[in-house]
Amino acid sequence: RLASPSSGAGGGRSDNATAKQDDEESEDGPFEGRAIKFGLAETVEVPGLSNTATSLFDGAPPKLTKTYFDAELGEGPPSSREITARSHIKHKFRSGSIYDGQWARGLRDGIGRQRWTDGTEFVGEWIRGRPSGKGQLTSKSGDIYTGQWVNGRAHGWGIYSFQHGSAEYCGEFRCDIREGFGVERWGDGSVYEGEFRRGEKAGFGTNRWPDGAIYNGGWKANHMIGQGSFEVPSGLSYQGQWDESAPHGIGRYRWAGGKTYEGHYRYDKKHGFGVLQEPGKPTFTGEWVEGRLKA
Repeated sequence: RLASPSSGAGGGRSDNATAKQDDEESEDGPFEGRAIKFGLAETVEVPGLSNTATSLFDGAPPKLTKTYFDAELGEGPPSSREITARSHIKHKFRSGSIYDGQWARGLRDGIGRQRWTDGTEFVGEWIRGRPSGKGQLTSKSGDIYTGQWVNGRAHGWGIYSFQHGSAEYCGEFRCDIREGFGVERWGDGSVYEGEFRRGEKAGFGTNRWPDGAIYNGGWKANHMIGQGSFEVPSGLSYQGQWDESAPHGIGRYRWAGGKTYEGHYRYDKKHGFGVLQEPGKPTFTGEWVEGRLKA
């Protein structure tokens, strides 16, 4: 039930209707209908970047698949087996791929370029048959990873561009997976800057949209979750709890004109106990159900 201290006897019903109308005319929540970028992790498949088992991040022993560079391990020009110091040799493998670079003890070792029959190409540093150090891999689709490598895997700091430049990730990798701090940029101007875990947005991060809207707060599995704040240039803002990229829990929503709602939300709709305030008007305290003030 609403409590309106400034209204006279019998005025509660009229104020209730006014508050209900105001609520229905306003946005139910600050995030309704806004598109979310779910991240490169769900779409990226780069030749040369193998997938890791999820147990790698669960404390269990790593279970890593073979890398793209393992197919030719053990194969090389006969003369290279006698070489102890790095020497330059161009060699065509039985698979048809061609390596042009340094060898030592029968393995690709040093600076080299390899091109596979599908058009994939790696240029950079090799140690004992696998990329280690700095290098760039370009897939047949044109996707590019440039950065640090360890034992044939993207590991350390790198830049990954895909879909012909429509998106880019710059940040930390761990065993081919985005892990740590990074910045994800999309062609439409959307930008995420923050933490990644197992290839997904997780932890604390900031997302900016082309229209100037900004979210700062918690993330999990590419969704906004936990405590966070959301603002748009027009002056609308929400601060509070989130779940599955929607206001959910206790929060405070502020309109550009100074009107505020403080209370409970259920997936971007006012739901539960809340207080609606507007400059120069009575304060209403009551219950909302699915975005509407309860009679």
